[in-house]
Amino acid sequence: MPPSAPHHKAAAPHATVLVPSYRRPDSLLRCLEAVLAGSRLPEQIVVVLRDTDAGSRAALDAWLDGSSHAELIDVATVAAPGQAAATNAGLAVARGDVICFIDDDTAPTREWLERLLAHYADPAVVGVG
Repeated sequence: MPPSAPHHKAAAPHATVLVPSYRRPDSLLRCLEAVLAGSRLPEQIVVVLRDTDAGSRAALDAWLDGSSHAELIDVATVAAPGQAAATNAGLAVARGDVICFIDDDTAPTREWLERLLAHYADPAVVGVG
């Protein structure tokens, strides 16, 4: 009987967290802080803002000036209203193997991303909810 092939662990997927936000700057910043306090940082965070939401943009810019993780954040701007337009704008700049959608008014638990990505160790998994 021939020896079995060595089992190679798949590399952890690169994760993009996509956060659409509209007129909730305090919620957005709380969400970003929670994502960045996680046990597993994403490789990229895409914040999607409406072009008319100057308040959220100003709050995000001020927060980025003081953040040690600013290099992880990309901002996509969208002119059209609605979740579909925001999602599509965010997907256009997302670079991750796995795209993780989160609402701006949530604060994920410390293990959220780590636990979510663990499912992708199984090559049969194509989506996790």
